[in-house]
Amino acid sequence: MSEHLPTGAEAHSKFDHAKRQAMVEGMVALVRGKPSDLLPFDDVQRKLGLHITRERGLQQVSLDQIVGSAGKYHDFTRSFWPRNEKLRERWKWIYVAAHDFRGLPPVELYQVGEVYFVKDGNHRISVARALGSKTIEAYVTEYISPAPLTVAIVDAGLDALALQIERERFLGRTRLPELRLGAQIELSQPGGYDTLLEHIAVPAYVLSQQTGQPVAWDEAVTLWYDDVYTPVVRAIRQQDLQRRYPGRSDADLYLWLMEHRDALELAEEQALAAAARQFVETIGRPQLRWLAEARSEPGAWRTRRVLPRSDGPLFADILLPLDETDAAWQTVQDVLPLAELAKSRLHGLWNGQSLEDFSRVGALLRHFTAACQARGVAWQVRAEIGLAGDGLDVISGGYDLVVLRQGDAEARQQDELLGTQIQGVIRRVACPVLVLSPAKPRLSRVLLAYDGSPYAEEALYVAAHLATTWEARLAVVTVEENARTTSATLDAALSYLRQQGIDARGFFKGAQPGPAGAARTILQVAAEQGSDLLLLGDSGYSPFVELFVRSTVDHVLREAGCSVMVCG
Repeated sequence: MSEHLPTGAEAHSKFDHAKRQAMVEGMVALVRGKPSDLLPFDDVQRKLGLHITRERGLQQVSLDQIVGSAGKYHDFTRSFWPRNEKLRERWKWIYVAAHDFRGLPPVELYQVGEVYFVKDGNHRISVARALGSKTIEAYVTEYISPAPLTVAIVDAGLDALALQIERERFLGRTRLPELRLGAQIELSQPGGYDTLLEHIAVPAYVLSQQTGQPVAWDEAVTLWYDDVYTPVVRAIRQQDLQRRYPGRSDADLYLWLMEHRDALELAEEQALAAAARQFVETIGRPQLRWLAEARSEPGAWRTRRVLPRSDGPLFADILLPLDETDAAWQTVQDVLPLAELAKSRLHGLWNGQSLEDFSRVGALLRHFTAACQARGVAWQVRAEIGLAGDGLDVISGGYDLVVLRQGDAEARQQDELLGTQIQGVIRRVACPVLVLSPAKPRLSRVLLAYDGSPYAEEALYVAAHLATTWEARLAVVTVEENARTTSATLDAALSYLRQQGIDARGFFKGAQPGPAGAARTILQVAAEQGSDLLLLGDSGYSPFVELFVRSTVDHVLREAGCSVMVCG
């Protein structure tokens, strides 16, 4: 028991002194370039991967070894001097209680290596410091650290240690140096190696779903390293990006490009974005912004646009881009009969780069107007200036069908890594997208690819409409990719069509070998049936997954010899 119990005024004065000490500590730390903040335990736990604990019981712990806290780490300095006025009342009460014969109960600490973090007792430690104590009694729980942790290492910064631990864990998990001799992946900041493990795991999982067979981890590692990481790094080196950004490794730039895909369309004057865009252009010219955007839920277009109308055409408003090329005008000619048959309104979108472009577009718009009037098709023209890409992501919400034209075979095989521009449009718009084939613009024989997924259900609904409104002959194919798609899947689709008064042929086929087996089977059936249109639902994959693994939709868009309609 203390011989003197402090008064409230004395405790008040002691708190003021402790708070001044906090200010002094902050100024000294600023001059010396050393930290004055307590470390957040959650941050340390995450960086070092701390999970395993053991109880160490009651111990005397040096105050100088306590470097952080599991909570309230902003309220005290590294030496546990109080920073905030809001701490005053509790701090004064504990200061007085510390002089009572009963004293204060032990604090609770986490131990990591040679340093400690407060689980409970920040105020008690602060008061002990003010009283001149060197140690404090504490119940200690130790976290087993993968590397030694000392006060000196903490003062120098944890990032270097965390990076070393992450790298060793990554190499141990992947065995990359054994699988690919000479492989070196060096990152400069912690956190990235865990992201690389995700890049390996995601496409491996998707491939296993596609083939119905598990993908061995070693195979997944080499697949990612050979087919994803290495091509990207090769392009980075071709563009000499490391010279522009010294201190950044190949792996740093790889991660930056993958994690900032939405930044690749920023202004030209922004050097990093411009360099990243130059990199992308070495392997194709895709529109990348859609990779970072959330996709629409299946049927969002029908819920928002079709159901409120109660009657009228399914494709009431059809949108197609206009320009001065012969291909664009041929698309107009091919779409007009469809719009006339479906009683649709045709919207032509022209996108110029400057006001001066209007001077040369008048004849095109007059030509479009005259063609629509000649077929008795309602029409509307929309002219925009400076929309990014084709602008469809900006204005697609008010339409029921977007029509694009299929490129030639060579163009469709470009963009090997990052996907096609048409895929970008499909991701951005909620309504169905029709990609017209210049070889087969008529849509009289339709093949529906149906797997029972929510997006396939939307395609089934549209197929029933095409069979009645466009008087198309309909067939359905279901490909047995895995246990989810069976003959019962096909039967369900045919049953729905019969209820709509539609007689359709059905084909249940096994997938051909390989990741693109389902797409090749669908394309084979389409060729055998002489189909003019392939109708299918979107893949359901996230844009991140499709960076690595092509979906059935992507394969079909690249290789189809007929028109394709994708429903989302």
